[in-house]
Amino acid sequence: MGPLRELSGSSRRQVVVLTVGVFVLQLLFITSYVGGLGKPSPKALPVGVVGPAPVVELIRTEVAKKTDAFDFRAYPNEKAARTAIDHRKIYGAIVFAAEGPNEDLVIISEAPSPFTGQAIRKGVAAIDATTKRTAKFEIVHPLPEGDSEGLSLFYLVVGWVVGGYLLGTVLGLARGTAPGFRQVFWRLGVYAGYAVLSGMGGAWLMHGTLDLSPGRWFSLALVGALLSFAASSATGAFQSLIGDIGTALAILLFVVLGNPSSGGPFTQEFLGGIWRWVGPWLPPGAGVEAGRSVTYFDGYGAAPHVWVLVGWSVFGVAVAAALAMRRDPHGETPVPA
Repeated sequence: MGPLRELSGSSRRQVVVLTVGVFVLQLLFITSYVGGLGKPSPKALPVGVVGPAPVVELIRTEVAKKTDAFDFRAYPNEKAARTAIDHRKIYGAIVFAAEGPNEDLVIISEAPSPFTGQAIRKGVAAIDATTKRTAKFEIVHPLPEGDSEGLSLFYLVVGWVVGGYLLGTVLGLARGTAPGFRQVFWRLGVYAGYAVLSGMGGAWLMHGTLDLSPGRWFSLALVGALLSFAASSATGAFQSLIGDIGTALAILLFVVLGNPSSGGPFTQEFLGGIWRWVGPWLPPGAGVEAGRSVTYFDGYGAAPHVWVLVGWSVFGVAVAAALAMRRDPHGETPVPA
């Protein structure tokens, strides 16, 4: 208690404000994680259906009476449905037998999430009960044997995001949150160098050491580098805008809201409320989906999520540079030694 008693009145108020702020952040953290991931329930999972039009319509009608878990999409043939799965348009497909035994083929893409496969199996069971048919299952884009729940990629993304915003935070604490023009570009250079090392290191661990990434190592490293740079540069921009509170804003967006809204081992269709809608627009969610695309689907479906990360990176660079120019229009503030 000695040091606390020596604090001035304003310092005591500052301690109280900081303590209350941390407490509120903690409550938001708990609420967001429990609310986002506590009760996952699929809604509008895109699933392909191949078969006669009356059969497809019957399936849509009967399943819709029992659940809103699926968004059935008709395809003209099995090849078209498989292509849609490979391109991440749908999570699976039901191919109804045109003739012979009433045994249908159900194709399930496992890599986006094993839980989508479980949901599709339950839906097929309901269909079989209605139509008196049977089904055989085929798994495509399987998860690695050591990652049966698809968690490793999510944890990798969390590591990249945490490393990025921690770097931005540390530089802000060490060198101040209002850098001059030349200092900003020095920091951006540090962010970029760190991002390259971070992306390469994480991808190497996943691909070469832990053998949990069957895709191209370099593509995953690029996603990690972009994700890390987006997190660090955006954190630096938040600090330039609102000072030390910018760190709290980064934690709120990237960790408290971003991590659960990314879905973790689930896809976005399993989330509800605000988490379902903001997830794809925040770095963790964009990183998870881009990582899945380059790891399991040869890059198909990665572009929208990569552009989200590019947007965050541009935001970070533009805001920090603009504020630095206003503070130091002639670039006279020296670069730190």
